[in-house]
Amino acid sequence: MPRPILLPGLDDVDWASRRGAYGPSVGDHDIAAALRVLATDFDGEGDDRQDAYDLVLWSHGWHQGSIYPVTATIVPFLVRLIDGGADVDDTLSSGLASFATSARREPHTDDAAGVIAALEDAADTILGWHGPCVAAVAAAAPRMCERWLAGLAAIPSTRPLDDSDYLALAALPAMPAWARARVAADACGNPAAAVALARCDPTSAAVAATLTPAGRASLEDLASLFGVDIPVPARGVLPVASLHSGPVVFVSAALVVVRIGTTNVTVRARSTGLARGAEVTVGLAVTGEPRLLVYRDADGREQRVEL
Repeated sequence: MPRPILLPGLDDVDWASRRGAYGPSVGDHDIAAALRVLATDFDGEGDDRQDAYDLVLWSHGWHQGSIYPVTATIVPFLVRLIDGGADVDDTLSSGLASFATSARREPHTDDAAGVIAALEDAADTILGWHGPCVAAVAAAAPRMCERWLAGLAAIPSTRPLDDSDYLALAALPAMPAWARARVAADACGNPAAAVALARCDPTSAAVAATLTPAGRASLEDLASLFGVDIPVPARGVLPVASLHSGPVVFVSAALVVVRIGTTNVTVRARSTGLARGAEVTVGLAVTGEPRLLVYRDADGREQRVEL
């Protein structure tokens, strides 16, 4: 259990002048009192801490993607809480990431500029952390972003980046050339890298191969933290990558199973005049997904079924 965390300067803030979603940050919206709870009560399921989360992170200090004059004032206290070990369930760091993402989306407003300035003032501390919050903040704070990118560039190409790093790259206004090359190399089989690659090359076969419905679903929660939309690849961008021949081992009105080497490949396609034992050719995409079936019908004519 963490020790209570001191929050120097908390009582020096004129919270009545720092407006949030529901007006001044005092009375029923006492941000200072809520921050004290977060610094002393570490029961993540307790009502007091949940109420403090709600006031600071979800309703008054930040609300449905909007930031307010009080948001920037909250930032240094959140950083101190997280750095002091009070982020018992990652809620505080997720909240700080949401502050950063909202500021990145509206960088020219005074409230957003205040949040970005407060984040950059805490860059030395935040860059010492690990996890999605670091990448989300870096994507929003330009001076911090330079240092974060330098750290990513030093990671060997043999080691994948964190999913949050790829999504932060996808959120940048412009991706450095080395990063574009990195995500292109990592995108096949890595949904987060494929999202980043889609910013540079949306028609890439690796993007279409990787961002399947399952691949997209695996990233939904994390992508929302970064405010990044996961693209839906256009149908048909997956070309045939290889051709394989083998005998039909099962056939029905809408299904053909072909033995390729030691593996049975299921092709969902209607066929006419195709029987068990017939030799056919199957075209596979880079994912192993059947994209083409070639066979000869009962009259000896070649039939090509694109899938």
